[in-house]
Amino acid sequence: MTALLIPLLSLLAQAETQPVPVAPALPPELATVAEKTAYAETGRYEEVDRLCHALGERFPDKARCFPFGQTPEGRPLWALVVHGGGALTAEKAHAAGVPVLCAVAGTHAGEIDGKDAGLQFLRDRLLHGMGELEDVALLLVPVFNADGHELRGRHRRPNQAGPLEQGARVTARRINLNRDYTMADAVEMRAMLELLQAWDPLVLLDLHVTDGAKYQHDVSLSVAPSHHGMPGLAKLAAGLEQEAVAGLFALGHLPLPFYPQWLDKNEPLKGLVLDVDPPRHAHAYWGLRNRFGVLVENHSWKPYAARVKTARDTLSVFAAYVARERKALRAAAAAADADSAKLGGVKVRLDVETVTSRPSRTLQFLGYKHTLLQDAQPFGGPGLVYDDTSPETWTLPVYGEVRTAREHEAVLPRGGYLVPAAWAEDVGRRLRLHGVQYRTFARGLSGAEVEVQRIRPEDLQFDEAPFQGKQMLHTRGEWRREVVDVAPGALFVPISQARGLLSAHLLEPGAPDSFSAWGLFNAAYEVNDYTAEYRELELARWMAAGDARIRELYGEPLFSRLPQLQRAFQKRLADDPVFARSPADRKAWWMAHVPPQDPELNRYPVFRVDAPLP
Repeated sequence: MTALLIPLLSLLAQAETQPVPVAPALPPELATVAEKTAYAETGRYEEVDRLCHALGERFPDKARCFPFGQTPEGRPLWALVVHGGGALTAEKAHAAGVPVLCAVAGTHAGEIDGKDAGLQFLRDRLLHGMGELEDVALLLVPVFNADGHELRGRHRRPNQAGPLEQGARVTARRINLNRDYTMADAVEMRAMLELLQAWDPLVLLDLHVTDGAKYQHDVSLSVAPSHHGMPGLAKLAAGLEQEAVAGLFALGHLPLPFYPQWLDKNEPLKGLVLDVDPPRHAHAYWGLRNRFGVLVENHSWKPYAARVKTARDTLSVFAAYVARERKALRAAAAAADADSAKLGGVKVRLDVETVTSRPSRTLQFLGYKHTLLQDAQPFGGPGLVYDDTSPETWTLPVYGEVRTAREHEAVLPRGGYLVPAAWAEDVGRRLRLHGVQYRTFARGLSGAEVEVQRIRPEDLQFDEAPFQGKQMLHTRGEWRREVVDVAPGALFVPISQARGLLSAHLLEPGAPDSFSAWGLFNAAYEVNDYTAEYRELELARWMAAGDARIRELYGEPLFSRLPQLQRAFQKRLADDPVFARSPADRKAWWMAHVPPQDPELNRYPVFRVDAPLP
């Protein structure tokens, strides 16, 4: 732990002996705590409130501070929008055709570079010339996780060089907001999705700081949609990524075009793996909304002052790009919305994986000298030690080939999804947050032909440990045609809409961030009633004996099959000694042929339809 604190203590000592005065041109009341303390500290949340309002009041024609929600602990969530032409509401921006760039900081409140960078960047544009913000409205959320921001401590981020105190990664409710974009459980997330729905930014910047290894690169960018989302957006996303990397390099940075993950954490020279995040993450989610999402990861071991500058330069580079390419970005987004409405009957990928059996290319990577100790003390096992005084350049293999993950693709329904009334409230409010359109049936549907997925118990896999307070579920199953009656109040979600692909990611049970995967429908797989053991024995004996009472109970179809079942049972006894010795298996064999007492058990409670419903 001592070694980890050296960069931070050095920074603090320098701040105490060499205070940096506020620049004369900067009004003291608009200076951040970070600037006043030579970036040894960052301000409390009240500073966001104060500076946001100060800028809005001082520049009312170009800046507006407004709340967009409230945290569980009662803190307002502040947003600051700046535009040289005065498009300071979503309605005005849309009416005037002003492109919107949104930057979200403080999602993980210990990774707070974006808060100070964003407030400083907008303040300086307002004071010294708007530049690219004459053509672009920049919507800044300085701190998304406001409650977590105030859960401060000196050891919240042990592998990060400053500031002195850092906030928590999770909210006061212990929800990681950057894993909640699809499920939208957190109060803060519901407010964020409403904000994004209103403003509809062409580009969303999600500002973070790494938790990872030591290397020389100071920032990485991951632009979506590159592997999820509509194919027509991928080429432009790649171009955006390349231009942003080039722009940051021109400003003196050492950017990477993806977030680096080691193939082997103890042997960096084995190479890097491209990690593609699912839509629970902000940038991947926004890519599924047919816009562009960017994960920005500053490097944690760079000094705080340097990291804030990196975040400021990142804002400048992307604002300039959006201003320059706004027509192309808007046209691509509109085309993707139109193409999403044509996905009925089309096979789409719901999840991807990176091929690690063979590299796809090499990369000149700026690392540090390091040693793998096989008997690292005091742990006594293998451990990696970096020497960050000895920079090195490595030629690393990059495992960057992405393919559709096994069993994670689906041919989408031609009509859409039907959500029964019992689940309509839970599903409907989430769909509204995601901008997914649906209709509510005032009348019930009798004899509706639908596709149903009945999932066998062996194809239900629940995670043992909770995640985000949920028990995640992984399922496998096939859609089969059935006729069902649907009560009034059911929802119909047409696939033919701009959010068609997103609706599939939310409602196809096999998608990694579907409502099903997040456990919303777990009650559908709970056994809630039982047949007494004596009754099971009684039914099995009647079936084995061909008793007519089976006809009275279950009708002619089962009764007529009894001779066949009796022969199959005797054959299984003769062929399978393990089965023959297992009373439980023998009982289960007979009971599997009894019509279920709970027909809805293990039935996924969302149906698919092949044609639009009336």
